[in-house]
Amino acid sequence: MRRIKGLALLGLFFLLLGGCGVVVQPGKEFHLASRDFAQRLRWMDVSGTARHMLPEYAEDYRQRYLGREDLRIVDVRFETIELLEQGREAEARMVVEYYLLPSLNVKKFRFSQHWAYLGGDRYHPGVWTITSPFPPFP
Repeated sequence: MRRIKGLALLGLFFLLLGGCGVVVQPGKEFHLASRDFAQRLRWMDVSGTARHMLPEYAEDYRQRYLGREDLRIVDVRFETIELLEQGREAEARMVVEYYLLPSLNVKKFRFSQHWAYLGGDRYHPGVWTITSPFPPFP
C-alpha cells in the first residue's frame, strides 16, 4: 500500500512538474506591448515610448520629441493590426490625433509601423520591438 501511495505521489509530482513549462505565445504578448506603446505615446512619455523601438530609431525619436512643449496628443489608437510570420511579426496602422500650440486645431496623423518579436524561443520570452522609424508629425 505504501509503495502504491509513493508511486502515486511520484507520478503526481512529475505531472505537476511537466505542467510548469510555459509555452511562449508571441501573438498574445504583442497586444500588451502595443497597448503600452500607445499609452506612453498618448502621455508623451518619450523615454518610455522609445523603449519599444530599436536603439537606432529610439535615439532619433528622443532627439526629435524630448522636451517638445508645443505638441499635445489628444488620442492614439490602432486602426489595423496584422500578425505575420506565425505571430512573430506585425504590421500596425496607427492614428494619432494631436495639435501644435498655439493652435488648437486637432489634426490626424496616420502611419504604419513594423513590429518584430526579437529574442526568445518557445520557452523563453522575447520582446516586441518596433523595427521601423517613427515618422515626424506633419
